[in-house]
Amino acid sequence: MAVSAPSMSSTWRPNCWATTNGEWTDDKVQETLAEKKTVQANFVKPVPVYIVYFSAAALVDGTIVNYDDLYKRDGRVITAMLDANGKAPPLAPAKGVTDKAAAAKKVATR
Repeated sequence: MAVSAPSMSSTWRPNCWATTNGEWTDDKVQETLAEKKTVQANFVKPVPVYIVYFSAAALVDGTIVNYDDLYKRDGRVITAMLDANGKAPPLAPAKGVTDKAAAAKKVATR
């Protein structure tokens, strides 16, 4: 793990800093941050990291926010969702709704 001063708060001290030989004490972390150089600090146990990539997201209020597709992945995803004729598949009716008008209204409010 690379650590540099701009990306770390000087008050953040995770318990997983210590290596098997105790090399990364609080003082060592603070000293390293003060040097403002990037160093490698290995964790004793692996730390799971979950990386996601969204070019659109829904806010808490339901507003959809579009972001630039920096990695140009949307095209492949959209193509994968299209049917053999290049059309978007029809939306399935909402669960528990049999009336088409009611289903359309429920889908529109999702």
